[in-house]
Parts: sequence; structure tokens; C-alpha cells
Amino acid sequence: MTNTLESIEPTLRLLINDGEKTGTDLFTYTSSPIFILTESNVNRIVEVTVNGRTSGVTYTYSTSTNKLTITSHLVIDDVVEIIYAYYANYSTNELMSYLRTALVHLSVNQYKLFVEGSGTSLTHTTTSTTTDVITGVTTTTTVEEEPTDEEANLIALIASIVINPSNISYRLPDISVAVPKDLPTLDKIRKAIAVFKKNGIGVFFIAEDYGDVDILTIKDYNDNA
Repeated sequence: MTNTLESIEPTLRLLINDGEKTGTDLFTYTSSPIFILTESNVNRIVEVTVNGRTSGVTYTYSTSTNKLTITSHLVIDDVVEIIYAYYANYSTNELMSYLRTALVHLSVNQYKLFVEGSGTSLTHTTTSTTTDVITGVTTTTTVEEEPTDEEANLIALIASIVINPSNISYRLPDISVAVPKDLPTLDKIRKAIAVFKKNGIGVFFIAEDYGDVDILTIKDYNDNA
């Protein structure tokens, strides 16, 4: 599976507890077929009924205005029910910005520079040069790499720290982080990246009371407990 900013978004939502919810709005048609939904950050329209029926009902929805327009025929006092899925706290555009911020943190902490391409794709480019000892010919090789699954989780983790730095515990299937409550946000991010750079396995634990050894992998910690 290719890891893009779009594909990382659900993981970020899991970390910040902003999962999809279901909303239902009821309207009585009077004169305008345009209805403004109650909740913002609508992800998708699930169903639209008129007087309890879906048959023959057509509509359009604008994410920019949060308005749904019934394009099929309506008569006065028709009851329009709109069921939709939405996010309570953050829009997709907002989370894309946080994920891009996470990419900056990876770069400035000298991990990798992931560049966003078309369709929110991500690539890291490495260049190596070799010289033939006999002919003296130099060959340059360029390789473009996409984020691994572990790196995708790291990107989501960093974004979640930026969003909610007061959180002291972050958990994913292959990442579990516990941090001191008073640790500055940039230090949380720096330590998380440092552990990942050292181990590259995507599972780590940031401890508070181990003196100089304040960053351990969960495996090492459990084995030595």
C-alpha cells in the first residue's frame, strides 16, 4: 500500500480521537431547496429522503458552503431528512496542514525530507555516487522512496503531538509512546524521532525516570524489567 498524506489521515484521527460520527438533520420545505447542515466538517452524505423515501431524490452537496441542494421536485411541507457522516473537531484540510508540519519536523531533526507530490503522495530522494576503480568512471544513482508503514505512523504521531501536546500517551498497533507531562512539545517530537532513528522498528517508549537512559524500546524495557 502506498502511504500518502491522505492515507495517513485516518491514523491521525485515531490518535486524536476524532473519529467519524453520524448526524441527522430534518427540514420542512417551504420555498428554497437549499439546506445548511448543522455540523461542519462533513465527510460524506449517507442518505437523503423526502417524506421517508429515497426513490427519485437527487441532490448536490458543497463542502465549501456546507449546503445540500435538492435538485429533484419538492412541494411545500415536504419533510427532508439528511443523514451524513462528519468529524466533530477537525476538517481534512486542517489535518493535512498538521501532517505537513510533521514532515517539517522530520526534516529539521535530520531524519528524512519527504516531498509532497501529486495526490498527496510522499517521496524521499537519496543520491549515491560510485567510482569505478579501474576506469575512473563515476556513476550517480538516484532512488525515490515512499514512507514505510512505520514511517507513516511516525508522521501521524508527530502531527498528533503538535495538535495535543498535553497528551502523555499515544498508542498505535506498532507505536506506543509515554512521555513526561511537563516535557516541552519540541522535545517530545525530537525524542520520538531520535528513538525511531535509532531502532527503526516503529515501537518505542519514552521514559521519565531512567536517568541518562531515558529512551528505550518497549521490547528492551520489557526484557530488562
